[in-house]
Amino acid sequence: MNDIGYIIFEFAIKYENLDDIIYNVCKFTGDDIDSAKYTIKNFIDELVDKEIIIKVEKYE
Repeated sequence: MNDIGYIIFEFAIKYENLDDIIYNVCKFTGDDIDSAKYTIKNFIDELVDKEIIIKVEKYE
């Protein structure tokens, strides 16, 4: 995992929803949200597929 991948991983376990993860990763790295959102989403999807992180649905 490269440096950006590690940052995405850290924010994925810190924030609850995808928009917050994308916003905070881009704020941290200085990347444009529109340019980076699909790359970040795809990376998170890979982490979920490989069961490195799990996707949890919140029920109230």
